[in-house]
Amino acid sequence: MASLLPQLGSLIARDSSSQSFDNCTLETCPIDSSYYTYRMSLAANATFIALFGVSLLGYIGVFAATRRAFAFTFAMVAGVILEILGYAGRLMSWKNQWNEDGFLMQIVCLTIAPAFMAGGIYMCLRRIVYAFGKEGSRIKPEMYTRIVSLCPFFHPSMSRYGNKKERC
Repeated sequence: MASLLPQLGSLIARDSSSQSFDNCTLETCPIDSSYYTYRMSLAANATFIALFGVSLLGYIGVFAATRRAFAFTFAMVAGVILEILGYAGRLMSWKNQWNEDGFLMQIVCLTIAPAFMAGGIYMCLRRIVYAFGKEGSRIKPEMYTRIVSLCPFFHPSMSRYGNKKERC
């Protein structure tokens, strides 16, 4: 972790006036000056795109066959599409690791996608409790979705009093 901080600082403080990275290639610039500081694997990123593509087809196929769980399907399809776009951004960066477009595309999409997928799973908690028996649950199965949906509003960063000591 300590060795990561200087690299992160150099990426944040990267000034285009001191050195231009527009024409960098693997032969002309050191890999440490790229956004990633390592050479990405083309095969791994292509494999992830293929796996998420198959998942996308699976989610759409099951929804088309059953016409059930629209909220779950929407959340999972949105998350999978964002994952595919994120790994496509990594493939764009594989060609040119100094290109900011591919880097921003992958960092935004791969950061947001898991939130959609987690939301889809949280929407299923009620059904999971019913499947395993509601007698094992401390709260009513209908309350899971409501509770999970309201939790972000009670997080300290979402309150108007950011500090717990200031709250009543």
